[in-house]
This record gives sequence, C-alpha cells and structure tokens, in this order.
Amino acid sequence: MKAGIKFLIISVIMFCSIDCIGKTQSPIKGTFISLASDLHIGWNERDWAREFEAMSKLGFDTLIIQCAAKIDSDSGQVICFYNSSKFKINRCHTDWIIAEAEKRGWKVYTGGIEDHVGDDADNPKFLELSKMIADEIYAKYNSVKSFAGFYISTELMLNDAGEAGSAAIYSVYGKYLKTKYPDKKVVIAPFFATDASRRCQKKNLTKWWHDRSPDEMATQMRLFLKKCPADIVAVQDSTCWDVTMADLRKYLPVIADGVRAEGREFWVDTEVFSTDDYENYSPAPISRIAEQLEIEKNYKCVMYCFNWNMDPNGSEETRSLYRQYRNMYFPK
Repeated sequence: MKAGIKFLIISVIMFCSIDCIGKTQSPIKGTFISLASDLHIGWNERDWAREFEAMSKLGFDTLIIQCAAKIDSDSGQVICFYNSSKFKINRCHTDWIIAEAEKRGWKVYTGGIEDHVGDDADNPKFLELSKMIADEIYAKYNSVKSFAGFYISTELMLNDAGEAGSAAIYSVYGKYLKTKYPDKKVVIAPFFATDASRRCQKKNLTKWWHDRSPDEMATQMRLFLKKCPADIVAVQDSTCWDVTMADLRKYLPVIADGVRAEGREFWVDTEVFSTDDYENYSPAPISRIAEQLEIEKNYKCVMYCFNWNMDPNGSEETRSLYRQYRNMYFPK
C-alpha cells in the first residue's frame, strides 16, 4: 500500500463474512480485483472462469472491481475495461467478470475511473467523466442480477474524514449515484492510522493526518457519512501501516458502531500483504492473516486484491498463500 498526499493506494484487501473461524468455511467472502494493472494482459473469458473457480473454492461470492476505466497519463484519453460505446476500449474484462458472476450467483460492485490517491477528487472534468462511465455501466448491466452497485475508488483517510467528506468525489458524485440509481448500493473503502504507524512517521508520511482516539475516529466517520451517501463502508484494517492487533481490537468496534449509527453497512477490508518500504508488496504470512481474521470475524470482510496476493494462477508467493489459506480453512 502506498501513501499519497491525502489518500492511500490499496494494494490488497479481503472482505469476509464469517460465522466462526475453525469451521471448514472460508472467513473471507469476497475480494477486490484490480483491472488497471498489467496482470490481465491477454486474458479472455476462459481465464476469468478459471479465476472465479479458484475464488469459489475459498467460499467467495462477492467481487468489487476497483475501477472499470482509467485515464491514460500520456494522451489524457479515458480507457475502459468494458465494451464501451463512448470511450476507447482496453479489454472487455468487466463484461466477462459480470457474465461469470451471473453464472455463479455472485454480487459485483463496479468502480468508475481510477483515482487511488485522490488527485481528481475535486476535478470537475473528472467528475463529469465519472458520471458518464457510471451511466454507461448502469445501462449495460442493470438487467443483470449480479450487478449490485458502484464502488468509489478514491480512498478516504479516516483520521480526518469529516473534512474530506466535502470533496466532490464523495458529496457530488456519491449523491449523483444514489439519486439517479437508488436501487444500487455504493461502497467506499477508507483507511486509518494510529500512533503505532512508526515506519510511516520515519518516512514523513504522517504529517498530513491527525492522531485520533477510537471515539474521535468514529466521530470523523459519522461526520463524513452525513455528506456522502455511501451504503457500505468497507474499512481497511490498515495492518500494512503497522496498525497493531491491539489497535484493531480497540478501533474496529467503535468505528463500526459509528458507521451503523448512521444506518450504513460496516465491512472490514482485511489486508493480506506486507511491505518494508511502502513501495514493494508481497503476500503476508498466513499466521498474521489468521490473527487479523480472528479479530475481524464478527464483521463482513473483503480482500483486495486476490490476484495480487492469493492467486493460484499467479506467482509462487501468491500460489503458496492460496494453498496455506485453503489448508487452514478447508482441511482435508
């Protein structure tokens, strides 16, 4: 996970709904998928069917596409990951994903244009393009049962969320989605930091947030939600930022209460990656993931991104974590 000036790049998170760890049932019930990388070059319907099969073996039934389009840094053109009639097409990944999800009875939430560090959070042109993408996605997939809603890919820093909620990407675009498409849910994925994030302090990454107690963090979340009509708040557990297990036990229940007090759903994004320098990332040890999930087992949790960290069709590291996870939760 990389830090931006005021927002964070998610690198891998899981979302899960668990009854009890220890059963032969996957705690994680879904995942984010990134389409704006080079991971899927050359992929087709068969590749996505194979990917869904691997995820289904872990008990997943929900998928969040982080973004369905991006803006090319050289040309400034919008490039879509679906069969668009208005913009340049990269590959029709979203079409294939939703078709496969429909076969399996999954739910899919679709992101708009990539904006992982919030650079375009108040950019009028970006907002108008985002609306156009959302309109086209809704028109294409509304008749498909598996299309459950939208994901706002700009990541919110929860420590100062009360002020950030005024950003147009939340207050304007979020309201646009809920007003025009009230039958679809809107998902956001904020992150947070605590005093334990010492490595961040050494890299001067903490100067742009305020330290908050659990109650203060929950208040910030409630202030934000009064400005942004998100239905589902999938809070990153931020363990990659050195948020400790003790802090998870203190913060998550209070933040969850704040979210629910505003009438919204609370999910946890379980980060299943590690980094030494906030530049390079690798799958986290299974022992750490098990500890996170033991704390988070009473919430619905999601992983971001399966194909970067636990993919049996990926690198040896991701294949290894996939095997370890299956052996832990699906023992033979």
